Order: sequence, then C-alpha cells, then structure tokens
Amino acid sequence: MGRNLFVKQDGRDGVMKKISKTLIAVFVSIAMVFGALGTSFAPKASADSLAAVNVALNKPATASEGSDLVYPNLGPDKAFNGVVSRFDGWSADSGVWADKPKVKPWLQVDLQGAYVISSLEVVARPGLDDNGNAWYNGERKTFQILGSNDPTFADGTYAVLGEVGTTAFTGDSKVFTVTNTNAYRYIRYVKTSIDYAFLSELRVFGTPENANALKFKFCLASDTHIPTGSANLTTELQISVSQDCKAFVITGDLTEGSTDAQYDALMSIMNSTAHPPAYYVIGNHDVRATAGTFAQLEARFKQKTGMPAMYSDAWIEDHHFIFLGTEQNEGSDEVFLSDNQLSWLETKLAENADYDKPIFVFIHQPLQETVNGTYIANGYGLKGWRDGVRQWTKVKSILAKYPQVIFTSGHMHSSAGMFRAESTFVNAGSTTPSGGSPQQMLVFEVYGNRTEVKAVHVTDEAVTWTGAVPALLTNTSLQQDVTEANALLNGSSIGSGTNQYPTWAAEYLGQAIDDLEALLAAPNATKSQFGNAMMALRNAKTVFEKSKNAVTNIALHKPSTSSDGAGYDQVYPPSQAFDGGVQFTNGWNRKTTASTWIQVDLQAESLINRVEIDARPTSTFDGERKNFEIQASNDPTFATYTVLGSVGSTAFTTATWGLDLTTTNTYRYVRYQKTGSEYVFLTEMRVFGIAKGKYPISGKVVNASGSPVSGVTVKLYAYGSTTVLGTATTGTDGKYTLTASQLSGKYTVTAEKTQYQTGNQTVTIPYAAVTDADFTLSP
Repeated sequence: MGRNLFVKQDGRDGVMKKISKTLIAVFVSIAMVFGALGTSFAPKASADSLAAVNVALNKPATASEGSDLVYPNLGPDKAFNGVVSRFDGWSADSGVWADKPKVKPWLQVDLQGAYVISSLEVVARPGLDDNGNAWYNGERKTFQILGSNDPTFADGTYAVLGEVGTTAFTGDSKVFTVTNTNAYRYIRYVKTSIDYAFLSELRVFGTPENANALKFKFCLASDTHIPTGSANLTTELQISVSQDCKAFVITGDLTEGSTDAQYDALMSIMNSTAHPPAYYVIGNHDVRATAGTFAQLEARFKQKTGMPAMYSDAWIEDHHFIFLGTEQNEGSDEVFLSDNQLSWLETKLAENADYDKPIFVFIHQPLQETVNGTYIANGYGLKGWRDGVRQWTKVKSILAKYPQVIFTSGHMHSSAGMFRAESTFVNAGSTTPSGGSPQQMLVFEVYGNRTEVKAVHVTDEAVTWTGAVPALLTNTSLQQDVTEANALLNGSSIGSGTNQYPTWAAEYLGQAIDDLEALLAAPNATKSQFGNAMMALRNAKTVFEKSKNAVTNIALHKPSTSSDGAGYDQVYPPSQAFDGGVQFTNGWNRKTTASTWIQVDLQAESLINRVEIDARPTSTFDGERKNFEIQASNDPTFATYTVLGSVGSTAFTTATWGLDLTTTNTYRYVRYQKTGSEYVFLTEMRVFGIAKGKYPISGKVVNASGSPVSGVTVKLYAYGSTTVLGTATTGTDGKYTLTASQLSGKYTVTAEKTQYQTGNQTVTIPYAAVTDADFTLSP
C-alpha cells in the first residue's frame, strides 16, 4: 500500500486519504480481526489460481468431545467463525477432565468440497488471563494438522500437512505453508499428546480442486447466411461433435433473406448432421422486411428454430446463457431492445450470479464502442449498414454490474477478436464464405479459473486466434485491478485546475485500492468480500475518470426525447442527433409540426459553455437552420427555462452553428425549440461543458441498542468548513434526507440531539446518491 498521490506540477504534494463510508462497510469485520491479531500472515495464490481465501470460515465443525461439552459456548464451531478473542474458541475438554475419556483431543472442519490447500494458520488464545498471566500453551505444541477425504480419518486415508513437536510455537499464530498438491475435504487439528488446548481459530487457505480443470466446451457460429454458408455450417457442426461441445450457438444472420425456403434449408442441415443442443439468435438478415411483416418474421424464426421467443435464456452445464434479439425492423439493420427486454436482462443477469462464474450473453449486432469497427469513426451506428444497438448505452449500464459477462456478437464479417470494458466483448468471425469472410467458428473452453476462446478456421480446422478471459477473483485478476488503478492514479494530475482530477476523487480511488490490497492480505477474506471490493475499486475508477475538470461534449449518447413522443420516426430517432455522427442519412427527422422540439438529458446539472447545431450536410432545405431557440432547464417539462441563444428568420449558412456561453448557472436539460413551423432534420446537437451533478445524502440514526432515534438534527458541511450547507431532522423511523443536494465531492455530516454525543462522519458523494450515511449515537 505504498503509493503516493501527487500533483504533476513543480513537485509531489502528498494527499492524505480518508476512509469512505461507502467503501469501508464491507471490511468492518476484517478490521476487527486485525485489531485483535495485529499484522498477520498474508496468503498469496499462484498466478493462475483463484485468490486463496479462508475456506474453513463458518464451515461445519466437529470435535473429539462430540456433543458432550463442558463449555457449550466454546464448541468446535467457535474455531471457524473468524473471531479472535480470549473468550471465543474451541476448548478441548477431552483428556483433561476426570469424568471424561482420556483421548488425544482433535478438532475437524468439513470444507464441503475438495480444496488444494496452500497454507494453514493456527491461532492461539490471545492476551492474558484475569490474573495477568499467560494462558496455558497446550494448543501451541504437540499437534498435527491432517488432510483427508474420509471424515473418520481412518489409517492410510490422511496426510500430515503440518505439525509442531514438544516446543511450543511463540507469537499469536503459527503458519504452515503446504506443498502437498492433493485436494482434501476434511482438515483435522489433532493433539499428539493427551493434553488441554484452547484453539482460538484454525484457518485453512486454499482453492477449489478443479480451478485449473476444463469444465466444458461449447461452440459458436455466426452469419451462416444460408444458403451461402451451408457447407461451412455442416463442417462446424461436425467440429462441435469432435470437440465434445455441450452446446452450439448461432449468433444471427441464420439466413440470407429470412424466407421460408432458407429457414428450411438451415433446419435440413441441422436435422441431418449430428450436433449438440442448438440455440439461435435473430440477425438483421432474419428480419428482412421483403420477406414479410415483423410479426410474420418473428413467428417464422420461432417456428423454424424452436426458440421460445426473440430473447430467452438457458442454463447449460450450470452456466447461464442469455440470448438477446431485436423487437422491430424499422430502423434498417439496427437492433431495438424494448424496456421489457432490458428489464428482463437485468433480472436474468442477477439470477444465481457469481463473480467466479462467467455469464454468456449473445446478440447479433455488437454494441457500439466495443469490438473493432464499432465506433462512429468506422461509420458504425449510423444509418446504412452496420447500425448497432439503439439502446447500447442502457445495455452497457446494466453490464457494468456484471463484469463476469462474456458478451459475444457477430455481424461484422471480420476476424475474431476481444475487447474488455464493462464486460468482455467477443467478435465472432463469420461462417459464410462470401464477401471476404474469415470463415471462422469459435470454441469456448470453460475452466474453473478462466475461459479460453479459440477461433477455428472452418476449412482446415486451424486455430487462428485465442483469447483468454481470467476469472475475476483470481489473484492475477485482482492484482491487475490494483495495478491498473494505481497506474491511473499515479499518472494523473491532481488539483483544481483545468484537466486536473480533484483531490476528493483521488482519495476515493486511493481508498478503494488500499481496501482491495488489504483484503488480499486479510486472514479471513471471503469470496463475497473479494467481489465487493473488486466492484468498489472499479466503481471508484469510473468516478475518478468522470471527475476530470475538462470540457467535453456532455450530450454525446445521453438520453433524448422530442415533441414526437413515442411516435417518433424509427428510422431517424432523436438519439441520432446525439450520437456523434454527421452525415446526410443520420439524424432526427421530426414528424410533428406544432411546437417542434428535441431535448437531451445531460443526467446531471452541468456547467455549459457552448452549444453547436449541425445542419443536414448537402441539403438545400434550411428549416433546421432558422427560427429556433436553445433553452436550458432543470425541469424536464421546461415549465421554467432559460433561453441561452436563438436564431431568427435568417438561416445560418455555415455547416455548424455555435453558441458560446459564460453563464455560471448549471442545467440538466437542453432543448432545441423551433419558433417557426418549418420542417426539421437535425443532424447533430452538441453541448460542451463540465458535468457536475447534484445528489442527495440520506441515512438513518439509531441508538446503541439499534432503535431509531427521532428528532435528531443532521447538518451538512463542505469538508473542512463550518458553513452549514443543508439540514434535516430524523423522523420516527430515524431516517433523514438532507434538504439540499450537493455536487460530488467530500463532505462532513453531523448528527446532534440533547443527551447524545454528537455524531460526525466524512461522506463522499461519488456521482450518485448516498443512501447509507448512518449514525449510531451514544448517550
């Protein structure tokens, strides 16, 4: 954790980091353990294994005493609960009490699965007894630690993983590094003498037995374009059998023109060639308007392929497969995902989600700004061929919560590749032999600690590309998260000037880095804690990057609406006026004639310093060039607004009209409002500024027993200031919300009531509402 934050000016100024409440909550229990033990052993996993965690924590335990315990509150489970205290642990009663059988005491844990053990830690009873004397040291000597897959530990079924003879170990704990690579389900601490022991904690660090073993394979083809790809599809099915794939996915453009005959030809190949269970995704060539209405094309897709809907999911080999599909074909080749489908996607992604287990999501057209060729500079997402996914920013927002997603698409007819951002995005090379196609299929190999994706050339079965997606909670992946965050932080200029990152954001990111590093060294870290810390770090990186004091086009890809309402032109929707593309066939085509307007939601109150309007290139019509106002408001209905600028009846003649502003007010919504009745085709609207945003702080106040405290005065201050920015009073439920929303940054919140000590905490607003600024007040 030796890292400096610095200002890249004339020298390095240290920046003190404060613990953020939103980041530290996950690690409270670990801090308690650190407080009891001080510095302790930090297990490290091998580079290709899952991060080693205490796999014995809260697992079932038994002991030589059985249920006949002298001290029931000091049973075997107490040695595996993560608590280190002189009054919490396993008391080995057998062998020392006159009325008990004289046996060598033992304690055993069931890991509930086979693990390769990397290290073991025996934690002795800490501190001194009530008379100030050292505790008896029976647990520190004459013992062995055994591993077995037989719960009875019968002779010949176990291995000795560590031992101590008659000389007691010193210090709080004894660590054993285990070189035995066999996997064991049961771990036993056994005294080699008839003696008393009080074992505070037994920690077992390891990784699942099959972390490096192949779980299963599945195969994927894309853009078969039947009938042109018929021969190659037949070969791909044969390869899927020889590769022992458990599923065969085709990611769209199943047919060339979505006709009955082409579907019949496709299914004839599928039905006459052996293959694993097949799953199909709809492509733009499968919804060609020339072959029928969309309802007819949807029915044809489901009837011919047997897929239950345009979007669906399946569980294959205990892994989640999610298939997305367009719900209209009015926007040329563009995928349209309804709000229902997006909500369904969120629900499905959350279903039994596990950071250690990849979720496979499939669609035909790739999301914008992912794999090669999907950027505005490539013409992707604009009108014409390669239209992308209209709701791509919403999909990315959903995926940000699930970095374990491997999102595969086709459509591009380019060689296989991979791009990592919110999730991992894979481009599938096309099957069809026409148009310079790479003629590839993909073979996914799913291991316990990674997924490998191989592109296989169909005609000669040569592997032409391999990409690897490591499991998120491997030691390598988590260390990489830390390394990348440190590089971002230490390579950035921190301060309040232009193009600098504010100190509070640097502290926020620095704390997230430190928290994950501490967790990697923690003796009782759990998989859940690793996952939470990883996501906290990724979120802190996003917050840091967003905090840069730089002027950009803050309207780009933001939500937009227009006077057309839900009846907007599906070919030229409002979103195309904010997609960065400037060409004749890209933009918003207004349909209404009365009070024509289009507006963008900047998603945060923002300081605006310039607005630009692009007219339709090469068009001789000038309706969008005249008789309009640029309005700004913090009310989406524009019941109240400010006119930032306007153009009258004389049309502007340049390609771009610009309006420079000096206002210090902040606005969330910007509207282009026609003041005349002319037809409008608005190619692009840009809003330049600095996104700030104001967000509320709320929480709950309770007393020491956890009961709500009403009538508490909560006050908000800028960090280091005594000026009150906002106040609130708790209700009968102890809850409060501060009256004034604030810009992202660092603040102090206090809670005061007579007869209670004043609560005080530092709160960071990270471009989102803070809902957990809670207090526990003491009398």
